[in-house]
Amino acid sequence: MIKVEKIEESLLYVEQALQLKPNNLDFITNYANAFIEVGKTEEFLSLIEKDIKVRPNDVNFTISYINALIKFKLGKIEESLLFFEQALKLKPNNVDFLSKYANALVKSGKVEDSLPLFEKALRLKPNNTDLINRYANALVKSGKIEESLSYLKQALQLKSNNIDFIINYANTLTKSGKIEDSLPLFEQALRLKPNNVITVNNYANALMKLEKVEASLPLFEKSLQLEPDNVLTINYYASALMKLERVEASLPLFEKSLKLEPDNVITISSYANALMKSGKTVESFPFFRISLQGIIGYANYLIKSGKTQESLLWFEQALKLDPDNIDAIFNYANALIKSEKSKSLYLI
Repeated sequence: MIKVEKIEESLLYVEQALQLKPNNLDFITNYANAFIEVGKTEEFLSLIEKDIKVRPNDVNFTISYINALIKFKLGKIEESLLFFEQALKLKPNNVDFLSKYANALVKSGKVEDSLPLFEKALRLKPNNTDLINRYANALVKSGKIEESLSYLKQALQLKSNNIDFIINYANTLTKSGKIEDSLPLFEQALRLKPNNVITVNNYANALMKLEKVEASLPLFEKSLQLEPDNVLTINYYASALMKLERVEASLPLFEKSLKLEPDNVITISSYANALMKSGKTVESFPFFRISLQGIIGYANYLIKSGKTQESLLWFEQALKLDPDNIDAIFNYANALIKSEKSKSLYLI
């Protein structure tokens, strides 16, 4: 409460400073931050908007910039883009604006549009590691994984012990299929932060992809010691045991996972397979039925979300469970047509 009262008091002083220097970016930024701290973000926005009406000929870059930042913080990404654009017209070579505008574009899903802004910012500040890393992430999101690797490497050369850069580079190497190259980076990351569950899991999964399943088990076990109810880790560990034909050992893990997330389609399907492999065929049938419906439903959801290509793998999984399922066949056929793979229909 004392902190809030002090921030409320600080608003008066910053407001006084702004009356003396109305276009001072630092003053406006401090004013904005104080409003945000006391939960009056909308109130600050209304003040800025009034200022624009009062001084229509002086809608300068500070007003545009702050408005953009606040809209962004409120999650009004599309609205923030207009203000970022306004600010950049007034100061086209401001690296901070370029970077934040590019980030807003990425958040709004306009990743391709963000790339030229990142590139311009990097021409102005070529060794800015945060910019390099964000640009690399945007490249990955736009499907240019190979191109991103050189930038991730550059960021790491400039800041060799930055754990975020190390993990990012390792994960991207794994995505690009250069899994062996990622292992030393995961090991370096774990030396710096040994209890980071995501890193432990990603390292274990990289080992799994290299068929080093036995080596992955201690990592999954460590991860579960740190977060015993992490469903993703439980499933990874159970799947690793399945690969090693330790089916009976995997069953309690799948059961625990289903208690935590009863409707998880992937877990249901994996558990059904494990039951079947352990000779419990009758017990597996209800789970196969549930998982089949869930898989088809999820595949259809992916199509509606515009991820038709991704849906194909799910329909294929459904057809492995039940090759004669009419819903799966019909929807798979439609997905193939949408993904311009209609020639494959003859295979059904």
